[in-house]
Amino acid sequence: MKRALRWPAIAAVTALTCGMTAGASQAAEKGAAAPAAGPGTCTSAPVVSRSLVSASGRSLSAASARQAAATDLVYRVPQGGTIQVQEPPAGFSAATASKAELSSLGLRSAAIRPLLRLISAPGMRYVPVGSLCQLTGLSYAPPATANPNDSVNWAGPVVSAKGAHRHFFEAAASFAEPHFVPGCPGKSDHAIWTGLGGYVGSRALLQDGTDTVVGGGGPNHAFAWLELIATHSANPPLELNPKTFPVGVGNKMTVLAHYKNDKIVFDYVNSTKKIYAQLTITGAYGHHPSYFYDGASAEVINERGFTGKGFLKYREPVGKRVTFSAASFNNGQSAHADTRYLHVLTMTRDGAKGGPVLDRVGGLKSTLHSSSWHDQWYRCN
Repeated sequence: MKRALRWPAIAAVTALTCGMTAGASQAAEKGAAAPAAGPGTCTSAPVVSRSLVSASGRSLSAASARQAAATDLVYRVPQGGTIQVQEPPAGFSAATASKAELSSLGLRSAAIRPLLRLISAPGMRYVPVGSLCQLTGLSYAPPATANPNDSVNWAGPVVSAKGAHRHFFEAAASFAEPHFVPGCPGKSDHAIWTGLGGYVGSRALLQDGTDTVVGGGGPNHAFAWLELIATHSANPPLELNPKTFPVGVGNKMTVLAHYKNDKIVFDYVNSTKKIYAQLTITGAYGHHPSYFYDGASAEVINERGFTGKGFLKYREPVGKRVTFSAASFNNGQSAHADTRYLHVLTMTRDGAKGGPVLDRVGGLKSTLHSSSWHDQWYRCN
């Protein structure tokens, strides 16, 4: 993991991908299915309190709104409990914000600098989230079988810190939101997401990304989402959709998951529409963010959804396959920089038992500047 990634390539079609393995990661796969419902089935999470915060973390009155570096929002989630979210204030601009404001939002660390350059580009506009809904009615995939190289619903590379005496605190990816062909009977669901945790170590996993749901002959419904999975199962996985952030097929997206100073930062950038959003999780279900963090691995997943009736169909995207490049972990370390800690998984219909290949990674290579590969997706499996 010694080679550096240069993020100017982030405007290209990009992603990282994670899979599941045997052992400790089995529980993570069981609790980390992609959202199996479109945003229309979300249950609104109402805001129960709202306050302004200065760059130093001090609470502000409404009269001091000009001094606000962030807005603290507390949402009550339908499953019970609350989630505490910090957002940039209305009118925020990464291009004109002070160093103190950027620091308070977690945008001054080395790992975030490429993202900061992206959202500070001319014409980029911040979109407040302000409204969340909880994806409901989900079921989760069974645990992986003994073969660590195959999965029934995840595909791609993952880097792990097992034996490396280090932790991963950032995973970033850019990609064009897939457009799936019609004609596959039944509903199809596909998610691309960046994540921290879930491969070695505990069950804890942080993830954010996009999802596309297609029913029958279409159309494609794409949306952004995030999920928190705790080490322990006392609370269910928390999957949320930022309703006001638009995602469309073909849009050039960037998603980033970052953990620092007991805060979870999720960023979404739609370069096609020149908009971006940020959510910083400061607590959920009465726990600090560290309750949901395991930095022993970092990944981005291509995943097909799962319902109580079984796995959803896996459709073929327009163009037959999608190419990913410029994968980044921990301040630009490329995915293929150290083969001892890189794992590549293939999605097959029956997991380790084989069957038709649903998603195979090909062309994985690494240069000084990036890692790149493509996924071959197959229709109606």
